[in-house]
This record gives sequence, structure tokens and C-alpha cells, in this order.
Amino acid sequence: MEDYYRILGVESGASQETIRKAWLDMAHRHHPDHNGGDQASNDLFISIREAYRVLSSPDLRASYDNSLNADQIKSNARPYFKVKSDRGSLGIFSEIRLDYSYIGNGMLFRRPAFDGFRIATRPYVSHRMVIVDGSVVKETTLTFIIVPLKPGLLQIDPASIMISGEVFLSDKIQIAAFPTRCAFMKNAMAEGKPLEFDLFRTIPAKGGRFPIGESKASHLVLVPRSKAARVFHGLGICMKVVFTLWGGMFWATYLSFPALLGATIGNLVGGINVHLMYYLAGVKSRGSGARQASLVSDYLEYGYAEGRGFLWPLNKTGIVDRVMKALL
Repeated sequence: MEDYYRILGVESGASQETIRKAWLDMAHRHHPDHNGGDQASNDLFISIREAYRVLSSPDLRASYDNSLNADQIKSNARPYFKVKSDRGSLGIFSEIRLDYSYIGNGMLFRRPAFDGFRIATRPYVSHRMVIVDGSVVKETTLTFIIVPLKPGLLQIDPASIMISGEVFLSDKIQIAAFPTRCAFMKNAMAEGKPLEFDLFRTIPAKGGRFPIGESKASHLVLVPRSKAARVFHGLGICMKVVFTLWGGMFWATYLSFPALLGATIGNLVGGINVHLMYYLAGVKSRGSGARQASLVSDYLEYGYAEGRGFLWPLNKTGIVDRVMKALL
């Protein structure tokens, strides 16, 4: 068990103010913006932050002191490595959350290949204090969000991690994936390639004495789509491109209009024809159909924005991606 008092350089009976001053000093010296990219200093900064989180809370500090004073962590709390899925069956192109949790000093984590699945976003790490065998220990969780790509009984192979020199394996997981309906056409089943819809959320800057600038986390949603809807969407893109090029050349050549203005008018005319085709075929457009999909609408209500979050701050609300999708 890590000695948080030793990490902060204070005595076990130190006051909250002493702990706070020590944390400010240590955090300043080992902050990634001040350590020149030293990896060891970056790792220590993470431990410093966790040490202050525990010792600054009276309840967590009391539990930690009891465990530390009893000195039973090695004999009672044996390391473990386990995996938990939030569901066992779902439709294809829906999301599954996998939590890989362990206690102890873990390293060399190896995730499974996730054959038959797509990873929706980068995995993230979280920590919490838990009671194991009567001792308070820190549990680390690595969370993956994956999406099944085909129906059937899919298997996720064990992941592995090394804890205190011993290799631990997680259990195998079986997921039953069943067909689902297309989000763009009524009475059609999703098959083939889904529509990839990019979302992102802005993580605000952390406050305090050493604030860290805001960042963005991207998320990919796979919207169920039938082969027929995919064909119509492809035709729609081709029609818009042709009308845009035609408008630019026609207006510039015969009417002496600026090519950009002509391309814009051509794109507008193409869009009208595309939506007329969608209406007659009973197909929702890529944008409106995707936004009405339950998973996408849930993320939008949660605070996500459309797009990948590049060209910040211009695209902070997804405006660049919306313009590109409107043109194509």
C-alpha cells in the first residue's frame, strides 16, 4: 500500500493545512508543465494527486490510517483482476461498457482483440477506495466502450495484467448480439456498413493553483443502416457533388458569376433534389436520421456536440463538421 504521507513528505499526524501546503509544493514541482516531460515525475504527480485526494478527506483519511496502521494490506488484501459487462445481450451497433478492475501495482495491461467489435472511444481510467479483506485499498478500473458489428454469440477473450510480478487473467465474456432495425428506413433491418457519426465533449479546465487547459474527448456512434439506405445516401452525395461542380462551372462560364457563388447555388439545388429523392424513397437523410437515433440523441442531450472537435475553438460546437456535411 502506498504511503501517502511519505509521498507528500509530511508526518502521519500532520494537520490539514500542512498537508495542503505540502501538496501545493509537490504538485508545482512535479506538474507536467514544469517537469520537462520526465516520465517518472509525471507518475509521481499522479500519486501526489491521489495522496491529497485521500488525505484531504476526513473519512477517507481515517479509513486509510486504520488500514495503514494495521499493516494488513499484504496479508489480507490479495490482488485481483476482474471484468464486468453492463449487459449480456443487445442489438448490433449498440454499446457495451466493459470495466476491468484490479487492486495492487498493476502494469503491462493487455486488452483482448475485441474481434467482431468496434471500440467507440478511447478507454479511460478511474480510481476509488474499496474495502478488501478488512483493508482499505485503491481499486483501479479501465473502462472500454465497444460496439458489436454482427449478430450472433460473440466472445471476448481474457485480458491480462501483471500485479506484483504475477500475471492475472480476466474471465471470458460472451455477448449475444441480435439484428436491429435501420434508423433511416421504416420496416428495414440494419445490415452491412452502419453510418459513422462523430461526437465529442469538451472537458473544462481544472481549477486551482495550477489549472490544466480544457481538452476534448471524441466518441464514435455507429447508427444502424440498411443496404438500401446506404445506397440512397451514396447517391445523395454523388448528386450534391455533381450539382456543386456543375453550378460552379455553369455560372462562372455563362453568367460571369464567381465560381464559389455558382458552386453554392448548385449545391443548394442539388440538396433540394436529394431531399426530394429521399422523400419519394422513404429514406431519412444522414444527418436527421442519425440525430433522431436514440443513442445519438442521448449523447446530444448529455452535452456532446457533433464533430470530432478539431480546429478548436472554431469547431467547439461542431460547426466545421456541420458545414462539411451540408456540402456533401
